[in-house]
Amino acid sequence: MSILLFYKKPVPLSTETHRNLRVKPIAGGYAYASTANSVPVTAAEIGSVASEYPIVFAPDGSGGMVPMVMLGVREQENLFVDANGGWDAQYIPMFVRCYPFAFYKEEKEQNAVVVIDEDYAGFNETEGLELFNPDGSASAHVEGTVELLQHFHASAEHTMKLTSILAKHGLLVPQTMDINGPNGKKFGLDGFSLIDEGKLAELEDSALLEIVKSGAMALAYGHLFSLNNVQKVVQRLESRLIAEMAA
Repeated sequence: MSILLFYKKPVPLSTETHRNLRVKPIAGGYAYASTANSVPVTAAEIGSVASEYPIVFAPDGSGGMVPMVMLGVREQENLFVDANGGWDAQYIPMFVRCYPFAFYKEEKEQNAVVVIDEDYAGFNETEGLELFNPDGSASAHVEGTVELLQHFHASAEHTMKLTSILAKHGLLVPQTMDINGPNGKKFGLDGFSLIDEGKLAELEDSALLEIVKSGAMALAYGHLFSLNNVQKVVQRLESRLIAEMAA
């Protein structure tokens, strides 16, 4: 799952190039994600995500499908990032928390590499946590970040296997969504798929057994449960539109 949505200048983390680099928190900590109306999530966090956000499935660019958190309705708008760059929800998706670090793997490469977004304003050479120790080894901060990236990467790989099982049985069906905003404004969403609950109920026992034993059923029901949150996102949009009209 090599998706770098809000990474403006991703480059491999290098001892030579970034030897003296430090990283510090910046004001408006999640402003970097303010234009992402969706981000990928993994099966490991479906329970936490499904309680607050809608989850849909979208093409991953290489023939597969990936579960995505729906964060907004309009393009280039994340309704969960406020005007001050704060995140307005209890659970923050792991993909968001990994920034400004990420694992990235070219399509033909076997191993993923750690990349950083050099455009991140928190990188500097005077303040914050060191990326490398004086001897050139990774700092404790980088080691902890790599552990998070490894967890996300491994879970993402497992999630893709689960999603492929759902797709194999024809459960992921392309959908469109029409949303009515205040003052008669209408918004349309497409390019995503949802699980067809009717098809799921009609599957043969052998197919259901495969889905259950693989763990894909938990992903399926987490997704279906999460759709109850679509209206909450619409309400956020309505509040944002009303504020825009009043400005």
